[in-house]
Amino acid sequence: KEADFGAAFTGGSVGRAMKLSRAGMYEIKCDLLGRLGALGAAGDVKLGEDLAAITDRLAEVEVREAKKQDGALLSKNLAARRASGAMLELIASIFADALVLSTGTDRPMVHADQLQAIQAIAGRFDPSELAEIIEQLSRYERLLWRNVNAKIIWDNVVITCASAAPLRV
Repeated sequence: KEADFGAAFTGGSVGRAMKLSRAGMYEIKCDLLGRLGALGAAGDVKLGEDLAAITDRLAEVEVREAKKQDGALLSKNLAARRASGAMLELIASIFADALVLSTGTDRPMVHADQLQAIQAIAGRFDPSELAEIIEQLSRYERLLWRNVNAKIIWDNVVITCASAAPLRV
């Protein structure tokens, strides 16, 4: 299941899939998808904090790997932005799978191993709301690269994922 996820999520990039595997991305994905599947319209107060902590941990792993492999010093700030981008990409792929289910599109899913959670998300939103959530996640990534406070971004990600509220920021 982890290999299937890695191949689908990375578009077949073995190197990137291995890097994400070493960082524990499959376990992160399983927990996150379960939480997003159970997310109600009121959101989850702790999820924003947890997403911030996960990206910090992923950034630390990336900094250590860069030093170990290349002897290079990777900025913690750059690593945090990359980790945040990966997490936002992961969340967007979850909602993209829900959009596939919602529209009946014949396309392979990244998260087929957690179909029940994907179905729960697809059942909560109509296709236009799912598309809006995916678009909003892309906006959040741009804001992270512009030095907007990451905690505020993660809290808004949770609100968007819970309610499909188009938070124009």
